Amino acid sequence: MRQLLGLLVFCAALPLAGEDVPTIEQATGLAMQGDLEGARAALDADLAATPGNARILYQRALVLYAMGELDPALADLSKAIEIDPRFLGAHRLRGALMHRWNRFPDAIAEYDHVLELAPGDGECYAGRMAARFASGDLVGGLADYRAALVDSASADAFRRLVGARIGPSFRKEMASLESAPDASSASNRVARAERLLTGIVDAVFPVLPSLDEAAKLAKDAEEQAKKAGDASLGVGAAVLLGRALEHPLVLSKLKKEEQQDRIRDARAAYLRAIEADGKNPAGYVAWAESFLASQRLLGAGADPFGGALDYMGEAQDLLESALKDCGETAEMHRLLGSVLEAKGNLDLAEGEYEKAIALDPKGHVGYACIAGLHLRRENAPEKALAALDREVAACGADDEASLARAFCLIRLGKKDDAAAVLREVLPRVALSHPIAPDGDLAQLLKDAGLLH
Repeated sequence: MRQLLGLLVFCAALPLAGEDVPTIEQATGLAMQGDLEGARAALDADLAATPGNARILYQRALVLYAMGELDPALADLSKAIEIDPRFLGAHRLRGALMHRWNRFPDAIAEYDHVLELAPGDGECYAGRMAARFASGDLVGGLADYRAALVDSASADAFRRLVGARIGPSFRKEMASLESAPDASSASNRVARAERLLTGIVDAVFPVLPSLDEAAKLAKDAEEQAKKAGDASLGVGAAVLLGRALEHPLVLSKLKKEEQQDRIRDARAAYLRAIEADGKNPAGYVAWAESFLASQRLLGAGADPFGGALDYMGEAQDLLESALKDCGETAEMHRLLGSVLEAKGNLDLAEGEYEKAIALDPKGHVGYACIAGLHLRRENAPEKALAALDREVAACGADDEASLARAFCLIRLGKKDDAAAVLREVLPRVALSHPIAPDGDLAQLLKDAGLLH
């Protein structure tokens, strides 16, 4: 439930109006515990005692928004703004609500108002950019994107606020799992842990507590499955435990020693998964992915535990054994290709990617790996573009493939063609990429002549 309150945590830091009311802190505490009904009741009592308090109305709107009750949230925000027209936080959230309802002119009007009161507000530039792109105003959206780069931290936070998809569906799903008759069963705990891990990227919330919650659920489920002799469920739980422990969002916030501890524990979980069922590829895949992630995190050739261990050779041996013991899967061939590429065996790596494509011709990943290989290792954008053309022909258009195509076209000197690709895809991807001066998307736009 903690991730439901990411919106509340973020918005509570926005400029507020009116005097503090002690019960607001009580309501926030209840909300952080997942008791949205309790938080709402506390704020209802506050409003009964001090009607017309803009801050309480705003706080209740946040809770209502998190509960998915958008019409009452809008009513509270409108009352708060009527009481204090300069209440910037209320205007921002009302803009986000309008965007959510596809009322883009109204959303833009809210952001315009905030920018009149607080020129240079990066959060509102990002929000207005999203609304302008969504309404088809590419020129205006690019202008706001350029302005948002000045304040990339707040712009990125607002991107996550506008793009948050946790909302009522996530809350209802988690509540349903938590209140189910089998809530204490291993399968239910696995389902909740998996939902936490898949939902985590969509929210603005304290990351570490939520990942620890997922890890605890998975660990308990693994122990239950072991006692019950359910190898399949045990493998799934152990893999989820490992992924929660070494999730990139948590590793990026930890010191090196803490990173090492979590990676070590994650790999131990993957090995338990392999031991539980040597014919199940999930443990092998997770273990190999962990090695590759370590290379991305710490640099090529580095091992998270120090020394010059040939951990890529170990990963290669593991995957080759898994392919013999578990049968061929596209995912394992892709991972083996990544390991071989990291070791510099480019021809063998491309062969593994082709095997992945043969097993899953409609999957985007194999084609993308071949394109990346040609770009990263061979500096051959024309070969990469050919691989991306194959991807589009086999799988259909894909936004990430379009961005890669634009990159290749720029490398080939076809700036106008790259700009055309970016104009088509930009409204969909602008909010899913960090708004930062040194970000990949900003650099692409600059190289294509769309951003100056």
